[in-house]
Amino acid sequence: MKAINIKWKTDGCEIDPPDEVKIPERFIDKDGVDEEAVSDWLSDGWLHDGFEIVDEVKMENNMDIKNVMEKSVRALLSSGSYDDLNEEQNAVVVEFETELWKPKVDELRKTMSPKEIEERIHDWWEDYEIADGTEENLLDYI
Repeated sequence: MKAINIKWKTDGCEIDPPDEVKIPERFIDKDGVDEEAVSDWLSDGWLHDGFEIVDEVKMENNMDIKNVMEKSVRALLSSGSYDDLNEEQNAVVVEFETELWKPKVDELRKTMSPKEIEERIHDWWEDYEIADGTEENLLDYI
């Protein structure tokens, strides 16, 4: 089990605490994870304003599925271009690419204005890195 997306309270101090940690076995029993004990344990050093608990095995299985999907989409695109896709294939590619590129857009939000992000997304499209529908979805996501 892991605690992820930990929202640390650093009071403006320049530190880089981890955003995820493995939960020690002592906090896990037959009933699951003792969230209050994990919260206290996490607060031993820096306070936090919340976190999520996830099952590492389920996360790994989801990552395996994501990797398979990514390889499938890449294989589909390697046999042609976006223009060669039928409507169903295009829908799958657009859905997958949108989810794949959203974290990149989130990162850009930290340092760029919405207009600059729009321009970057359009650059990705012009460079044939994303499909037409993906560009539209990401622009809507901003």
